[in-house]
Amino acid sequence: MTTADPITPLACSLDGHAFQVRLQEIAALNARHLRSERRLGTTLELEYAVEACAQVEAMIERERECCAFLDFRLAQMGDRIALTITVPEQARDQADVLLQPFTRDNATTAASCCGGSCG
Repeated sequence: MTTADPITPLACSLDGHAFQVRLQEIAALNARHLRSERRLGTTLELEYAVEACAQVEAMIERERECCAFLDFRLAQMGDRIALTITVPEQARDQADVLLQPFTRDNATTAASCCGGSCG
């Protein structure tokens, strides 16, 4: 796992509207292509249909821009792709909120933004 360096903020850089748009994009991707999800402590493991690879890669790229403290790992496994998202250890207490946007039921995050940390 990559840990955030001391100067990397543990907060999403998106403003409220942009965050809502991003939630909708992730929810649409999950509705179409997410096959399974599993939470292990500070890590969320997601499996998508392989045809969603380009979309998942694009989502990861966008997320690395606004949430640079999260660690994203992508691997192909036969007819599926596995995405692992890990919260740094120093943010363990915030893992539920930080990983929620990537889950099937991310609608519950509408009132929060990476723990209420952005605009």
